[in-house]
This record gives sequence, structure tokens and C-alpha cells, in this order.
Amino acid sequence: MGNSLHDALKAAMQKAGISLPEGKKHQAQPQEKRGNNTDRENAGSGNAPKPLPPQAQQQEQSFCGHMKEAGVGAVQFNKTRILESRGPGAQQEINTTAPPKSSAKRVVIFEYPVVKKEEKAIVPKQPTTKVETVTAKQQQPTQPKASETVNPVKEQRTDSLPPQPVPYTIEIEGDITANPLLTATPKMGNLLIPESDGRNEQLHTTKVDDEREVVIGLDFGTACVKVVISDKASGKSFAIPFSDDMGLSAYLLPSRVWLGDGGYSLSEQGVPRRNLKLSLMIAHACNEDCFADAAAFLALVVRRSRGWFLSQYADSYKKIKIFWKLTLGLPAATYEDKDLVERFKKLAASAWLIAGLESANIPKEIVKQVCRKAHEKDFARFSENPEISDTIFSVAPELSAQLYGFLTSTKFDEQARNIFMMVDVGAGTVDSSVFYATQGRGKKLQFNFCSNIVEFNGVANLHAERIKWLRQAFTAKDILKQIPLDLDTLATSTDKLHGVPEKIDDYFHGIELLFRSSEGNPDHMFYEKRLKYQVLAKTLKGAREKVTELSDFAGMPLYLCGGGSRMKFYQQLEQDLLSHKNASWFCFQPKKLEIPERLDVPGVRKDEFDRLSVAFGLSVLDVGKYLKQPTEPHSRSEPYQSPTRCPWCNALGVCYCG
Repeated sequence: MGNSLHDALKAAMQKAGISLPEGKKHQAQPQEKRGNNTDRENAGSGNAPKPLPPQAQQQEQSFCGHMKEAGVGAVQFNKTRILESRGPGAQQEINTTAPPKSSAKRVVIFEYPVVKKEEKAIVPKQPTTKVETVTAKQQQPTQPKASETVNPVKEQRTDSLPPQPVPYTIEIEGDITANPLLTATPKMGNLLIPESDGRNEQLHTTKVDDEREVVIGLDFGTACVKVVISDKASGKSFAIPFSDDMGLSAYLLPSRVWLGDGGYSLSEQGVPRRNLKLSLMIAHACNEDCFADAAAFLALVVRRSRGWFLSQYADSYKKIKIFWKLTLGLPAATYEDKDLVERFKKLAASAWLIAGLESANIPKEIVKQVCRKAHEKDFARFSENPEISDTIFSVAPELSAQLYGFLTSTKFDEQARNIFMMVDVGAGTVDSSVFYATQGRGKKLQFNFCSNIVEFNGVANLHAERIKWLRQAFTAKDILKQIPLDLDTLATSTDKLHGVPEKIDDYFHGIELLFRSSEGNPDHMFYEKRLKYQVLAKTLKGAREKVTELSDFAGMPLYLCGGGSRMKFYQQLEQDLLSHKNASWFCFQPKKLEIPERLDVPGVRKDEFDRLSVAFGLSVLDVGKYLKQPTEPHSRSEPYQSPTRCPWCNALGVCYCG
């Protein structure tokens, strides 16, 4: 035993009144031998060891306290304290998972709790044969007061983790009412009824003086449909109004159709069919009924669009044979998903075929027959139908169409860097991309993606996550029965989604949500883990791998557009993309899309054109000629990965150290 430990032991025993015979050193019995003897004794007698007499207990407690004052630390394992001495003043715990080092000198000390009045003493078990040791960090032992006596039972309980605080609290004040944004159904204006019903494709009867290709760009949005018709020969484009509303609202048709006794219609008669697009985007969710509802709805849209165009410009096209082309927006970044491409091409062809039916309303039985044939054949064979064989059907990624429409709406400067970033926030998805624009032969615009990502982070999915969180929180707090409405009814259908509250705190009046930290707020987690992660960690990281000069990012134009971009929740992206503390070159400049000179869209302001930009791009984009695929494909959705810190700059999550 080292001199320092021997001196401390001797001094403690003297203070405690325990005499040590002269000429003998206090030695601890070998642990294995003592343990073996104790086990045999207990096994033979079946009785627990007797506690020490009160005087011996008092001496033992006093002895332990004096030992601590002398700087000898102790760690409790199974009510046994194992001390190790490695030099003067250095006390460490022993690693019990491995055999002790030969240089270590151990002292086994038994502690007994204080015997309080009218309480039975808790007697610890004797040490067993197996001696466990634990490696602990070297630290200075705590110095208890002289009057304190350590209770081994209490020390064991402090090893357990304290209960975690609830991340939020809910306070109820007065009556609870839902936000009117969630319960009120927006009223749209009266549907326009053009002179031509749109069932006929042509105006000419006998003599034809010219032939034209006219393209219908149909942006089949999750919340609403937008249509632009372009005549390439005349160089003009026309946005199609659907109602007598003022401004932009006239050009937005909610994505819903009504099924009544007479068949499908756009009038509010019968049972509404909603969420038409979302079911088409998921293969296993797209059954025959979903496909039929979407085809019937788009057929009615085609009728209205053709009817308005032929009625409005009858004098210009009465002696012109029109070769129609229908380009439908594809909810994907690329053409990689062959099944999705095939499905949307069949949808476009089925809608065109149904639109030519004689009846004003569209019978459900006929729609079923057409869609059944579309399912039985591939698109190439289905489009050979004589009734639609003269029409060209194509699909184009919505993001690509929007980019091309953007390029044709601005004055192109060949000498500029012409690298851009665009984030389109829709009801269902968010499309984000970084791309280069160039001019090819004949000054044809071309663009190439550095990266492009499409994920389900739109307004409808933000709203769905909030409703899910509220249902769980109200259930946990047992206040769900106090909510005046069923939360499922607040999970608004996408066609009614004209706006949602800016924050989850604003969903109910009379309920206040208090979050202890941002990590407990579902809005914060959706923004950080889904939206911001998509735009910064995926889109920009993919572009960073392909852009050779970091200076190209400095001052890059940023276009935040789409219906969801009106929300402050999504406008946070502009602030987060202004600068980065770890990269001086990280600087994006927010800009607005401009209305193209060739587009006729009365009543729409400049800052509203972005809602029509996809439809416009679809009507002017020459698919396959101007569109270049990304050099490396990106999946439509990837699981979220927890951010880690950069080893160079210590940035959390996204780093731009290069």
C-alpha cells in the first residue's frame, strides 16, 4: 500500500477512535477469497450477514467521512466501494470489465446506511466472487460536509436519467374556434361559357388557306389548373380564363370535378371528386377510378380551353386547319420514371378522346370504357386511335417548362454567366433547381441542369403535417374532445387550399401553443429537415459538385415562385440564401419573373405571372430539342439524414468549405 494512502488510512482510523495494533499494517483481505467464503457461508446458513453493532456502525461512518476528508475518493458498486491508489492525491475508479492492473492497490470498504429512528436498517449484501470494475474519467472527488453520511442506496438512484421536460405546453383561454382560413370554402366566380362548346377541333368547313400548329400547355396543378395556348406561327400566346373573377383568379380553375346522375361536370352538382393529381403521382394509389376521374376532369378543361380559343379568335382561324398538340406537365424533375411518363401520356390522350364526345356532360360509363382501353394498351398503340391520331401528345417536366418560359420572358445576354436558381413552391411539391442557360444555333435557347430536385414539401403537405401533430398533441393532453371540429375535416382537400395559416399556433383561436425549444415546434422541424434540407443540402450541394467556379454562385439570381411562395413560411428561403457565414461566395439575389411580351393575359400583374409560368412554358417548349437532361440523375425523394458538423469549419448540417 502506498505511503500516502497508508497515512490517510491511519489518520482516519485514529480520528474515528479505532486503534491499530503496533507493528502491523492494515491489509485488505483478497477479494476473491473473502467473496468465496461469504458465498459458502451464506449458502450454508441461508441467512443474511448480521449488521454491525451501533458503536461499530458509528465508527464505520466516521471512518468513511475522515477518509474522504483525507482526499481518498470512493465509487460505489453493489454497495461496495473500491478505491485505487496510483500516487499521492490521485484517486481513480477501476475498470471492472477487465482484470485490474498489477500495479493497482485496492481497499474494499463496506458502507452501511444511517439507521434512522423507527426505520429498519438496509443491510447490503456481501461481495460476491466476481469483482466488476468500471473505467471512469479521472476527476477530483467531491468533498462532503463532515456531518454528512453517504447513503449508498440514494447514490444508486442518482445514476438514472432525470425525466425529460415536455417540449410544449397547451393553454386554453375561452371558447375554441378554428381559423376561418381552414373552414371557409372560397367562392370562385361564375364559369365562363364560350360560344363554342369545344367539342369540335376545327372552325373551317370547306376551303382552307393555311395550316397552323397550335399548342395547349396544360399545367395540371395539385390545387388548380392553368392553361396557355400558343400559336408558334404567329408568335402569340393566350392565357385561358375560366371564370368572371378579377385578376389572376380568373385563370385558376380548382382541380376538382363533380360526378352526378348525368355524368361528370364542372358545375357543383353531384359528388365532388378531389385530390385528382396526388393519386396519379403514386403508382400503387392510382387505380382505375382515380385515373377515370382525372381523365374526365382534364377532358372538360380541354373543352373549355378549345371553346374559348375558337370563340375568341374565330375570324383568324375560320380558314385555317389547326394541328393540335397537347403538352401536359409532368410532376417530376426528369423523364427517369418511365411508368409516370407513360401514365401521364395516356392521361392526355384519354382526356382528348373523351373531350370529343357528343354529349354536354360526360357519362361515367364511357369514361370507364376509354380508360380501360388505355390501361390495356401501351401509349403508342392507344394513340393510334383514328379519332386522336392527328393530335400530338407529350409531357414535359413542369420545372423544365417553367425554366424555358422564364428564359423567353427575359432579355438574354450572351456575355453574362447565365446561371440561375429557381424554387417553385406548389400545393403538393417543391421544385428546386440550379441551371445554366445558353444559346444554340439559330439563337435557340438551351439550358442544362446542374441539379434539380422535386419533393413533396408543398403547402398541402405542410398543412397535413401540422394536422397530424395537432391530433397527437391534443390526444396526449386529453383536450381533443374540446375541439369543435373533427381534425380530419380540417385536413383540407387540395382543390380548396386557397391559403393556410402562417404558423401552427394560428390554427385555433382560444388555444395557445408554447414551445420550450424550436426542436419541439413542427413548423421548425418541417422547414429545417425537409424544405431547407432539400434546397440547400440537396439542390445546392448537387450544383456545387458540377460548378467549377465558386464565383458563379456570387450574386446568382434566385426566383422563388409558385402559389406557396406567398407564404412567409416559404419566404424564409430568400433570407437563408442571402449569405453564409462560412462562405464569402455564397450570395443569391431574389428576383421576380417578368411577363413575356408574346403572352396575352389581361388583368394579371407582373408579380403574379409566376402562377402561369409553367403553363406558358409548356405551350412554347419544344420538348427534346431545347431540353437537356441532367448529367447525373437525382431521385424524386430521399430519406432525411441527420446533419453532422464539418471537420474544417464546424458548420452544422450544410457546409460550403469546398
